[in-house]
Amino acid sequence: MRINNKVVLTIIMLFLTFVSLSLIFRESGNATVERGEAISVKPDWMPRHLDLDTNYGTYMVEKELNNMPSFVVSISKYKDREYLVSDYQDVHIVTMTGKNDKLTTLQVPNNIKVWNPTGVFFSDNSDTVYVANYNGHNILEFQIDRDNSSLQLVKEIKHPEMKSPENVVVSKDGKYIAVADYDGNSVFLFDNQGKHLWQCEIKQAHGVAIAEGYVYATGLTDREVVKIDMKGNIVKNTGKLGWGQNEYLWPTSIDVSNNGDVVVSDAHTGRLSFLDKELNFIGSIGGNGPGVDLFNFPYSAVFSDNMILVTDSMKGRILELDYSGKVMNQFVIGPVKISGIKGPVLSGSNGKEYTFESMTFDEISPDLLNSYKRAETSFVGGFNSIDLLTKNKTVLSQVEIDSQNSSVYTGDSFWYVTWIKKIDLDGSDYYIFGSPQHHTFIVYDPNSNIFAINNTHSELFDIWVYDDTVYGPEGRSTDLSGIVKEAKQQFDRFNSELRKGTPRKKAYQKVFYPEKSDADFDNWFTKMMTSKEAKEFLQQISKGADPETVAKKYFFAIKDEPYQYLLENLLVKVLSEPIKPIEELSGIAEIKNERKPYPGYGIAGSIDNDQNTYTGYVEGMQQSTFELVWKHPISISDITIEWLSDENRGLDYKMLGILPDGSSKVITNVKNNNEVTNNFSINGFPPIVKLVFEFDRGQGQNRLLMRNFRVWGTLLNK
Repeated sequence: MRINNKVVLTIIMLFLTFVSLSLIFRESGNATVERGEAISVKPDWMPRHLDLDTNYGTYMVEKELNNMPSFVVSISKYKDREYLVSDYQDVHIVTMTGKNDKLTTLQVPNNIKVWNPTGVFFSDNSDTVYVANYNGHNILEFQIDRDNSSLQLVKEIKHPEMKSPENVVVSKDGKYIAVADYDGNSVFLFDNQGKHLWQCEIKQAHGVAIAEGYVYATGLTDREVVKIDMKGNIVKNTGKLGWGQNEYLWPTSIDVSNNGDVVVSDAHTGRLSFLDKELNFIGSIGGNGPGVDLFNFPYSAVFSDNMILVTDSMKGRILELDYSGKVMNQFVIGPVKISGIKGPVLSGSNGKEYTFESMTFDEISPDLLNSYKRAETSFVGGFNSIDLLTKNKTVLSQVEIDSQNSSVYTGDSFWYVTWIKKIDLDGSDYYIFGSPQHHTFIVYDPNSNIFAINNTHSELFDIWVYDDTVYGPEGRSTDLSGIVKEAKQQFDRFNSELRKGTPRKKAYQKVFYPEKSDADFDNWFTKMMTSKEAKEFLQQISKGADPETVAKKYFFAIKDEPYQYLLENLLVKVLSEPIKPIEELSGIAEIKNERKPYPGYGIAGSIDNDQNTYTGYVEGMQQSTFELVWKHPISISDITIEWLSDENRGLDYKMLGILPDGSSKVITNVKNNNEVTNNFSINGFPPIVKLVFEFDRGQGQNRLLMRNFRVWGTLLNK
């Protein structure tokens, strides 16, 4: 049989046309949607700068409210070039045309008593907006009255087990409503009448989307992305804590494009990660940091009209990106234009995810917050903390800004990334603690041991500090000296009170909290003392103890604590005079008469950090000694002994100080010790050049076994 070539060609063309059409349309519920453009980002996961389009625009959005930047956390398309956004307090319409850009707040009905809108979604099918009302424990559906800029309640959706809905989304066909319930640790699915269909456990569920017969969600506890079928079964999940590929710190939102690509915004790394519909990694863009080409906690990212809309929450702006991740436009809701490029990028590492080693503060001495100076340590930025690192990059301590007791005084939101900056004013050094996600500043004057909290500058946001450079929303070298000048006026008044003979605590109350009664101030002061060491400090002060002596005891006790509290630390300083830096001196001493391990025993520890020897002696020895010898005289402040274990602690021992003239004096003589760790605070002891440790009797096998022996003080006559 002969086949005409024209017929064959016609059949092929018809087939190709059919295939092309099948690729353009696909089913989502019962709605047919047009296939969109595919994501074309690089297959990389490192935080990095965004690419800027050569013609990208910056547009300032007119606001009807005050100048506080809106903390926009959710966005949904409303009409052409109009979007609905929520910021925990209100729902707004943002018009983004590039000409008459405006933010209009929608008034909520009076009968809604609890209003905490965290998520917003507009449904074309019903022409209504759905709001996740976090503290209201419900989902509210509204019609929008444009003439009166208000919301008209249509219905409420709730469930006995729904605790704090964070986000809400409606399927394209309008049949299903999915809810991410953060405190309820669940994703809920309802029909469009509000009937409950199922509940799927996702710990700290935050982001949610519906596409092609599946519900997609993010969970913050396990840092995961989850795909759920329409019966409520998890079919796939991916993700874990970290900075790498398929790893997240805080995956706050998720959306699916018409092409099936998935975008996940990670607020704490500043990355937008792209996955295919099977949750396989495609690539990522962005990072947190200063400037127009970095984010500051992007809480939400959604696909809209072949663009990606990003709520850059802490910069107070909305970004339009193309599908390659390039910035096309920025619409600034806050009061300050965002500018500057190629600033430092925030980064962490696995195992220390929230210690930001890229944010170093080499100009800050490690004894700033504690006079007991740790050799070869340095401060770096932390998460609601300033972190102290050792030379080998181990986190020694985290000094937290906010505690449960202090947050009302440091601002009504978490500090997140935290920095410290030294400011020279009139020849004196002052220190400012701040955060790119906060507009509260803590100013500390080490010369007077006093501090002030300033939260009056709402225009100072998105402030980043790296080394000695300050980056603000408008670029490098943002001047923070004005904050210090304001605080210095209070410091001068405080010092004036001291010169009049006013006690330090009373002077602090008069200058910084004059509105508080004595009883209220005492209650506040006590509440700020979080640790048991601080409570002991206050108790001793109330009994009339010398403030400098008990302050020194407090700082010695907390020097190795992994978690410390800034306001507690500073309030202890308020009640005492500045303490001179106290160094650890055992590391610079020559160790003499230290015995090698007894055969058959492993290495237990060494006072000179020598892994081949340790302070250990055989059973039955009547007396053993070792010596620490310094080239120059030292003034002893404290001694710490950490025994190997309770079964191997020293019971009877003596320490002698050898003075420069060769004479000796007993430092301490211990009998029947019952503690594994012994701390000695030494006051008024004359300078020494040698410390002799005499061991008489030990627990158990009567062996001298120490994990640590540390001497603190001041090196004299270098």
